[in-house]
Amino acid sequence: MLQHGNSSPIEPESVPVSQSYRGPFGRLFRSLPAYEPDGKTEEQKQKNLEKLAADMVDDRRASWSNNRIPAGYAFFGQVLAHDMSFDLTSVNMRHTDPGRVQNFRTPRLDLDHIYGGGPWMQPTLYERANDNDPAPFLFRIDELSYRKGKKRWKEEDVPHLDRRNARSCVPVMADPRNATHLITSELHLAILKFHNRALRDLNDPGNKRAGSNPQDMSPLERFREAVRLTQWHYQWVIVHDFLERLVGTRTVTDLLAGKVERVFHWKNTPYIPIEFSAGAYRVGHAMLGGSYRLNGDKDRELGLYDLLGVRRRGRGRRVRYVPTNRHQRTMIAWRYLVPVEGQPRPQESAIFQPRFARELAKLPTQLSPDGDETSLVERDLIRSWKLGLPSGQSIAKALGYRVSDSRHEPLLVYLLKEAAREGRRGRQLGPVGGRLVAEVILGLLEGDPTSYLHLDPEWRPQFDHDRRRGFDLCAFLRHARMPMTDDELPWNL
Repeated sequence: MLQHGNSSPIEPESVPVSQSYRGPFGRLFRSLPAYEPDGKTEEQKQKNLEKLAADMVDDRRASWSNNRIPAGYAFFGQVLAHDMSFDLTSVNMRHTDPGRVQNFRTPRLDLDHIYGGGPWMQPTLYERANDNDPAPFLFRIDELSYRKGKKRWKEEDVPHLDRRNARSCVPVMADPRNATHLITSELHLAILKFHNRALRDLNDPGNKRAGSNPQDMSPLERFREAVRLTQWHYQWVIVHDFLERLVGTRTVTDLLAGKVERVFHWKNTPYIPIEFSAGAYRVGHAMLGGSYRLNGDKDRELGLYDLLGVRRRGRGRRVRYVPTNRHQRTMIAWRYLVPVEGQPRPQESAIFQPRFARELAKLPTQLSPDGDETSLVERDLIRSWKLGLPSGQSIAKALGYRVSDSRHEPLLVYLLKEAAREGRRGRQLGPVGGRLVAEVILGLLEGDPTSYLHLDPEWRPQFDHDRRRGFDLCAFLRHARMPMTDDELPWNL
């Protein structure tokens, strides 16, 4: 039986090791001039961007009309963002060369923000093998017991320290950003449970579904296989569900078939282009709404601060955010966020347009690296300017697209207007936005020597799923045994 501390050493290539990775961002369009806002001084330019950001904030509740992208995919996209990059620089920085900005994530979609350094570098993420469950390398998952009257039930959650105190209830994660929001925290939990189920299947001599001859594998080989199965099914969902919804099936198919001349190239290993991370991928913020219903409790629609686990108190300069007990919260029945066979339609994300939910105009100070209560939209625009991103019009021309408006705009603004105009009325990204997002995500996968697109492009998911719809986010969550309907919530079982 393997124990932490006396187990045989595991090679670094077994799982991603983000702790040892640090690399620069880069540019796709090095020859294009940087976009400059109106104004003679730096202060005037920043004020104009702040005004532009304020003008794009409105009440989004009437705009939840994107029947192509259910609400849950906006948060899945956030989990992907945490997987691809981790940038510690402040929005208050001076103008910066992206080559000097360090990315503390591997530029891959390999779940390094879940696995961390592996059981040998971050043993607190993993269970110790014991007589009740002799499989080593399972993720730790907290089991919480609740009682209301005569009814008792148990809930699973990501592991935390000191649950009795809301202020010091710290999540045990390789990347704590996944815990800043209830929905992304539950997606993190789903990935932990998917891995654990894959590993338990491999340790079951009578279960042939998870791999060929698992009984002939060592515990270390089973762990590696569970990592591969989790990564590849996650990557399949990214390519054939998330990305196809975001940019359109044809864009993905043409790029995979080599029908489009790409602009994302690298010499040895891929990098994260700043036009993607600080520009094109930020369109995901426009998909967010102000509040969500997570289960059948009709009186319980959670707003932004509820989902973030904080309460806003005070006004003006005296405003402060008080942590709440995150575990006195509504559990998610996922059919409210993703399509589930035989269930009513889920809530929809907002259409792509240069408008943002009013709730995004004030970031809680806990989520701001600078400790300020600022607008997320404002931060996106100022950051792209200080990193020297070209205008959306310049990039569109460089990609060979006709530009009808000669006025130069920030890349984010241009892509949202383009989507509203040319992306099925805002239901998917337009040609420039779709191209940038799809090229980079597919390029990162193709350049990753461990991904299914690199090792076995003909691979297909092997776990149960709806054959008509394919293996999608719903199938991933269902295989992880997350509650999909109200009847599957623990207090109803």
